[in-house]
Amino acid sequence: MYAQAVIIFIGFSGFVGLSIVIPVLPHYAATYGASALGATATFAITAGVAMFSSILWGRLSDLVGRKPIVIVSLLGQSAAPFAVIAGVAAAVFAATGVYLLAQRRARGG
Repeated sequence: MYAQAVIIFIGFSGFVGLSIVIPVLPHYAATYGASALGATATFAITAGVAMFSSILWGRLSDLVGRKPIVIVSLLGQSAAPFAVIAGVAAAVFAATGVYLLAQRRARGG
């Protein structure tokens, strides 16, 4: 029961980390003078990086086995709540739209 709760929390925190920026997109678009496409790219870049990095993780798991990759992935996802807090802080203090995109890209990988 406890293990299931931990896994559910880890998955939920990953989802929150990907979607936490949605409510502030209009603010950033106005602040940085971004177009609708630029504001959408801020959100989409995280999902895009996650998509391509999952392919790399899959190939790596074929080489070294599933269990080590699952353990590394769970350790990385267990750090997700801290990354979300740091990501929000970095986004709040982002000086440019490029910095914000870089911060979101780092979250996806």
